[in-house]
Amino acid sequence: MKFYIAAFTLGLLAASNASAEMVTFDYTAKIDGALHFTNHGTYVDSLQSISFNNTTIEVGYTMRGSFTIDLDTPASLHLPYQSPNSVYTEYANSTNGATRNLATIKVDQSGYGFTAKPQAGGMSIEITDGAVGRADSFVFNNYNLDPNTGRSESLTFALWQANGSLLTSTRLPSSLDLSRADMATLVYSYRGPNSTDVFRTNAVLTSLSVRTASPVPEPSSYAMMLLGVFMICAVNLHKTKSNSRVQAIAG
Repeated sequence: MKFYIAAFTLGLLAASNASAEMVTFDYTAKIDGALHFTNHGTYVDSLQSISFNNTTIEVGYTMRGSFTIDLDTPASLHLPYQSPNSVYTEYANSTNGATRNLATIKVDQSGYGFTAKPQAGGMSIEITDGAVGRADSFVFNNYNLDPNTGRSESLTFALWQANGSLLTSTRLPSSLDLSRADMATLVYSYRGPNSTDVFRTNAVLTSLSVRTASPVPEPSSYAMMLLGVFMICAVNLHKTKSNSRVQAIAG
């Protein structure tokens, strides 16, 4: 019985200690700008609609989707005195691209969508926490690049508040209050394969809600739980063989 208890406890400890807490924000946004750039950044025109990748997106269209934050993402840069009475922290994924900090968009009217994929250097979260009277900001970036064709897509969510009441620290937030933000925007950019033309939409966030944070087991958690199951099976097999020998001797 002690072996059973030990194995079961081992699995529970692994599940509780080796988990990443995730929080997902759902949003809607209204497009208020459509831009065209060429020659790797030269501004061309501000338009009422842009056409790319077999779709057309117009000013006034609605975007919706989500972005997810892994609250265990390590900080990659911390500046405690970036400016008087403000702290800046940046979070970025590791060089192997393994990140859960990913975003999605879908345009209601055209059905066009984009889902960010884990990619080395393809994620960053930048947080500035100012004292009262100093600006707070939260910026979430996803960037995907195909190195073979040059095709790229990016998403940037930005919330900014002038008097420092948006955030309470530079820790990754488990909640964000859109009503506190003086500015809340979503910028999506697209560059086609083998092209220097970049199309960009600017949108204003019109809603932002947080889902309930939930722990997600890490791979090591599953490994430890499997080890616990293996121990239980081993003990059970040992007991079965022992009982068989006892019965054989008794017979």
